[in-house]
Amino acid sequence: MERRTNLTPVQLSLFSLIILLVAQTANSKPDTKLELSLQEAGKTNYEHAIQLLKEHLQKDSTVTELYVRLADYYRYSEKLTDGRTYFQDAIETTPDNPNLYVGYAQLSKHANDWKAVFNHAKLALEKESTSALAVDALIQSALETRRTRTLPRLLRKLRREKEQKHLYELGYAFWRFRIDNYKKTKKTLVQYLKDREDAHAHALLGRVHYKLNDFQASVSHYLRAHDLAHSNMLEFDIRNLTGLSETYFQMGKLDSAEHYYSHAIEKAQQYGALFEALEIELSRYRMYRKTEQHPKLVDACSRGIAIAIQINDSTALPTFYLGSADAHYEMGDYQKAMNNYAAAAKQAELLHNTRVQTDALLRIGEIHAYLQNWAEALSHLTQGLQIATDARHYNLQYWGLLKMGEVQQALGSIEEAGEAYKRVLRYSQRIQKHQLTGTCFFKLANLYLNPAANLSNADYYLTLANQLAKQTFRLRYAANIRWMRGKLALIRNDIETAETYFLKAIQLGQETGSYVSILAGNAGLIRTYLEAGFPDLAAARADSTLNFFKEFASLCLDENSMEFFEPKYELFLPAVDAYAKIGDLAKIYEVCELYKTVQSIKELSKIRYRIRTSPGDRVRRKIDKIDAQIRQKWTTLWELWREDKRDNLKMVTRIREEINQLVKDRRILRTRLANSHPEYYQLFYPSDGSLYDLRAWLKEIDGSYVHYLVGKQATNILVVRADSIYFKRVNSGSRYFVRLLESLAGAKTTACIAKEQNFRVDLAGKFYDSIFNPVRGWIPPQSKLIVSPDDVLRCLPFEALVTNTQDLESIHDYEHAKFLIEDYHISYASSEQFLRFHQNQKGRTKKNFIAFANSVQPDEAKLSPGNGANGNGYTKLPNSITLEDEIDQIMEAVGDTRVTRYVNERSTTDRFMNESFKYKIVHLSLPAVLQKGSELYTKFVFHNSPRQNEFVEMYELFNLKLQSELLVLNANNHRWGSPGTFESLETLSAALNYSGGTSLISNLWTIPRQQATKFMESFYSNLRAGMDKADAIRNAKITFLKNSDRNPYYWASFILLGNAAPVEFYSINLELIIVFTLVVVFTLAGLVLWQYLRIKKERAT
Repeated sequence: MERRTNLTPVQLSLFSLIILLVAQTANSKPDTKLELSLQEAGKTNYEHAIQLLKEHLQKDSTVTELYVRLADYYRYSEKLTDGRTYFQDAIETTPDNPNLYVGYAQLSKHANDWKAVFNHAKLALEKESTSALAVDALIQSALETRRTRTLPRLLRKLRREKEQKHLYELGYAFWRFRIDNYKKTKKTLVQYLKDREDAHAHALLGRVHYKLNDFQASVSHYLRAHDLAHSNMLEFDIRNLTGLSETYFQMGKLDSAEHYYSHAIEKAQQYGALFEALEIELSRYRMYRKTEQHPKLVDACSRGIAIAIQINDSTALPTFYLGSADAHYEMGDYQKAMNNYAAAAKQAELLHNTRVQTDALLRIGEIHAYLQNWAEALSHLTQGLQIATDARHYNLQYWGLLKMGEVQQALGSIEEAGEAYKRVLRYSQRIQKHQLTGTCFFKLANLYLNPAANLSNADYYLTLANQLAKQTFRLRYAANIRWMRGKLALIRNDIETAETYFLKAIQLGQETGSYVSILAGNAGLIRTYLEAGFPDLAAARADSTLNFFKEFASLCLDENSMEFFEPKYELFLPAVDAYAKIGDLAKIYEVCELYKTVQSIKELSKIRYRIRTSPGDRVRRKIDKIDAQIRQKWTTLWELWREDKRDNLKMVTRIREEINQLVKDRRILRTRLANSHPEYYQLFYPSDGSLYDLRAWLKEIDGSYVHYLVGKQATNILVVRADSIYFKRVNSGSRYFVRLLESLAGAKTTACIAKEQNFRVDLAGKFYDSIFNPVRGWIPPQSKLIVSPDDVLRCLPFEALVTNTQDLESIHDYEHAKFLIEDYHISYASSEQFLRFHQNQKGRTKKNFIAFANSVQPDEAKLSPGNGANGNGYTKLPNSITLEDEIDQIMEAVGDTRVTRYVNERSTTDRFMNESFKYKIVHLSLPAVLQKGSELYTKFVFHNSPRQNEFVEMYELFNLKLQSELLVLNANNHRWGSPGTFESLETLSAALNYSGGTSLISNLWTIPRQQATKFMESFYSNLRAGMDKADAIRNAKITFLKNSDRNPYYWASFILLGNAAPVEFYSINLELIIVFTLVVVFTLAGLVLWQYLRIKKERAT
């Protein structure tokens, strides 16, 4: 009897799944030759890919795209001769295969042999090819070789053949598109697509609609082409996706554009389609350049450079190098910018592209001028100007002359600067380029005003500028002219005229949206009222001006005319004078804080391109968008005035109302950002601090906060105590301090590169007499002293100031010298706001200490050309003790609980980025390479590895989430201490504050390892004993003074920036005690509860 088995639905489903898997396994065959060739191409093994593809074509020779791909592979492997041999032999063997001729045409295109392309495309069509690639090659080559007369006859032949009839209309569509006749192309393609669906036709129609700005229709056709493309049309589909991405970009849909770009890139990389990959990167380059997405632009350019080098396409290299250089320049990485500009100039020279070569050389000169490398600036500008003159690139030539004039003006060469500006002026007047003419008038007027070299010349050029503004209806120019005339009148001591011009500048600035004119006009009135003897009016004007600048600083700084206005000398210092004369010291504090935060924002402004997206970043982007809208609205108003449509009051009123609403929205967003993300806000927007909070904090620590604001001839000193404020102006300014510092350091740079034999205690005493002794009576001895230095004083270690010059026997009498550190606990801060962030965040981690140490020195000439030491490769520092001994002694001082160390080979960038945020104290004993003028890109050099970067750049620290209460940097390379060191430390302090840290201790210059280790050992012992950071570093210096060398070179290098609160070390013993106590308490509680329940039970029974 037959037995039947009934399966349940679940069993049936499982059984079906097993059968399906078995069937798939049985049907799975080894990859075909075509698939294997694609895989090899994806690995850039094109020789093997060629062989596999040829084997596939022997079996299936019907797909035109595969022959084109084969030609591309021959080009990628740089074996065009082998490719030519293959196609010739194949054509002799099978002369009737039209696809061979299309492939041969593609190979000839790679060789730039357009005549051969035409002949082979023609033969392909004669052999009855039905591929759109054949007719496209025919059209393109006919246009290149100027054989368009034969095209109508060739296309008519196609019309007679049934299988090729569709190529007639498609050929005319290609032809009309390539001669920019887009309307006829569209008409032809629409008619063509009525009869048949074709991927090439849809893609071409998508390009046509793109050219006609009908982006929605373009997207529709690109997507349809993508759907119709079969699996062998990989290259076509990649180009199609690139076009789709460009269209989405034009529609403002950046996310969609990037999605399809990534899809196209993935395909191109997977299948080794290098030509298409290069087109993708060129397209991304255009998008990211226009949208100012600089990090992504660098990525696109880097990819493009790598691909162009791989396929030996030198024509694309200058574009990518220039794009990368421009992006790095905007992000503030000037060294990489110069490297890329230099590469662009070199490639352009090889290609005889004098325009790009000139542009690159002038850009390098501009950067050197910004970095004050005057000799290098003049050299590159001269080279660029010579090439521009010979090649008659007039625009570049006169732009270079403007930069040359600025350099000569900075060097004090008034005649040479004037001559450069006048040459540009004559050119601009000849071609009637009014905007350039106005710029020249302003530059010449400013040249003769600052310093007051020739006031009659300044008056002359301002008069010409005013006439130009009237003739061209450029009212914004007129506003700027008014405040510059006010400056001229003030220099001539014509108070009434100066007041009139400054008031007119404010009025015109308000009418035209010239924020610099409003700012400069108000700042000019402050100085005017001071000169007239009305300090009350000056102070009142200073109030409104500072509030205006605080709110509209970003809009002011974006205006070109800001280069003629110096905020420090024309606004902040006069405001301090006004408040000092009426005795409002609290306002002086606000001025100092506002100035310091503005300086900090200028130094940190480029971080917005490197910081990770955060809620604060989204709000800032909204504010930036509103700023752009405000500028656009004002531009619309200017156009109305220039077109003499000012009588259209309804439109003017509407635009002004829109501007006012945008300003209100901007104010609301800034307030929201300041309240919700204060750490983020301080990076981008100026603040005048909180005197109330500062004084409350000073009361807690029994400290004094000293602001320095340095002018050219005098220095303002503000001392803030918990119960009072004091102010003093001393008659020593930056010019005197620079000369003193050069003598003190023994070099024409700064005191930061002090050498053992050069530190002069007599000059340190002069500094003390100039900047500290006048205010010493207001600062109690043995108290905490927080110094906020300015200008050249940022290079000065205040601890090494000598207080007893009269007792010295020689300029190197360290034994009898008494230093300021012996009287005060000194730390530093760029501004008050950096002191208070995260000051109460303690106990956030139970891990105490981590050290990263690396003794291998970088090739600084490679990492920072122009700033580094000479020499190639890496060298070991000569020291009396090893790095391992240094870290061992430091670890012993810290204690052996919850500590970690990574030395040399184990000190890697990955470990630092992944582990440092877990510890209270992060100690770095490794080389640091300064980037002059690019502090965000100062490099901390770890041990190099083939798989890792060997350095961490400063900006990367902004993206960490630190729990550290202290970061200690002992930069152990010889070049640390060159100009820019303190600025780099302020940037590092800002990075710590933003990412969650509180304090920084670092050296201003490098000292021998033995002395550095002894100092650090003492410091950590003090810190472990419970001292706060200021006490710990001071006691370490005092100990060094008593027991070792008193030369400041050995002990004054290390300084503290930020909050000085003590570090609470977490101890395992303490943890065990807590655990044991809790166990005992719970045990006793359990016993009591048990006894209670037992007694209760007995009573119940």
